[in-house]
Amino acid sequence: MTAILSWALSAALLLLAYPLADGLLRRSPLEHTRILTAALALALGCGLLTLGLYGQMLLGIRPTLITAMLPYLVITLPFALRWQKTPAAAPAAGWPTAQRLLTFAM
Repeated sequence: MTAILSWALSAALLLLAYPLADGLLRRSPLEHTRILTAALALALGCGLLTLGLYGQMLLGIRPTLITAMLPYLVITLPFALRWQKTPAAAPAAGWPTAQRLLTFAM
C-alpha cells in the first residue's frame, strides 16, 4: 500500500511541475517540445521538493508529508491555476531554432 501511495505522490509532483515548466518555456523565444517540457518538469519537481526539504531541515522543522508538500504546493499551484492562459512568445528572428543548434553542434 505504501508503494502505491509513493508512486501516486511522485506522479502528482511531476504533474504539478509540468505547468511551471511549460510556463517558463512559453516565455522563451526558442522552440520547445513536450519532451523538453517533461524533462524540465522532472528537474523542477525534484529540485523544488529537495530545496524545500533542505530549507526545513535548516530551520529545524521535522519533515512530514504535510510540511514537505506545503512549500511545493505554494510554488507550483499558482502556475497550475494559470496554465494555458499565458500566450506563447513569438520566436525572435535573430535566435536560432533548436534544430539549427543541433545541426551546428554535430
